[in-house]
Amino acid sequence: MSGFELNGLGQIIHVTVDLPRARALYTDVFGAECYYEGYSPYEKRDASIYAVGDLTIEPMAPSDEPGAADLPVGRFLTRFGPRFQSVAICVSGVLDLAEHLQTNGVRVVGPGGMALADLPTEGPRAIYSHPRQSHFLIEFVDFDGTGGLMPGNPRREPGWDAARWAVSHPLGIVGISHITALVRDVEAALTFFTGVLATPVIADIADAGAARTARIRLGTEMVVELLQPLDPASPDARSLDVDGEGLGGLTLSVRDLDAAADHLAASGVGLTSRSDAELRLDPASTAGADLRLAVA
Repeated sequence: MSGFELNGLGQIIHVTVDLPRARALYTDVFGAECYYEGYSPYEKRDASIYAVGDLTIEPMAPSDEPGAADLPVGRFLTRFGPRFQSVAICVSGVLDLAEHLQTNGVRVVGPGGMALADLPTEGPRAIYSHPRQSHFLIEFVDFDGTGGLMPGNPRREPGWDAARWAVSHPLGIVGISHITALVRDVEAALTFFTGVLATPVIADIADAGAARTARIRLGTEMVVELLQPLDPASPDARSLDVDGEGLGGLTLSVRDLDAAADHLAASGVGLTSRSDAELRLDPASTAGADLRLAVA
């Protein structure tokens, strides 16, 4: 596996039917900085990309172009509704990685489902794993040949201060805690990630109430919680039965839950649950995203 290297978080992709609402959420509620708005002819989708602390997030929606509903973003929205779709990881040696994944039986395509042979020869190169084999959709993207962040991303600038969201923003965001992936078999998921991608395990398999979990580090920045529901009546189990394996909630760490809750209420963002350890934002207020805030 020496021909490629997994690096930092590119972005987390949030597919939505209401892109203006998602843009307002990240700008007005989270204080994120937008550095891209554009259209992809390969995927026929509109998108924005935001940086907030150590998080980069990309809300997107199918465009009004004919045929958009038949391409991956449109099909995902039709099949699953608005939610987190995928995680993009920066990688050096993306074509070597594509060959490695295919050798290990993982189907790989380019943007919009294009064949790898048709990938552009200039600019960023991106490949996508098949979620049935990688347990959720992963985009691996090489922006500049070194595994670095997307050009224009303020997170790659020397003066970027991720800590200011903890200090001066009312949400008090300390950083990303983790993103959860619902899986049918946590042992099988670990076999893929540790065996094929050589990802380190940062929390071993453990049974906690209604779920069996483990945590891995995907690249240098992103922690993924692999969660196998044990209670067939739980919401996670029902989601797994209906939608199959895929991404669930994104959890951000904050300094003070009460202060964060006050800011959300003042911003008109509702909650579906609140405990001493976690706030779960109402997807009706977040353009469909399952966002959670937890005590750092």
